[in-house]
Amino acid sequence: GATVLIDAQGTAYFSTPDGAVTAVRLDSGTELWTTPKGKVYKPLAISGKLLVLQQELGESKQLGISFLQLADGSEQFAG
Repeated sequence: GATVLIDAQGTAYFSTPDGAVTAVRLDSGTELWTTPKGKVYKPLAISGKLLVLQQELGESKQLGISFLQLADGSEQFAG
């Protein structure tokens, strides 16, 4: 199922069926960014200016935590 998180500025962050995450402005419907293909994420929470996600790591299907900038979707760090 899709996961949707909405920040105080009215931007929604949702998972797509292929595991990407897309940020969309709710007022205009404008797509702000989408994570690169090939990475599988599940949004968990919004923390300050960061989106906290669960990420599947490689073929092993191990789970890690990643942090993306809300503004542009760039990856901060993964653990």
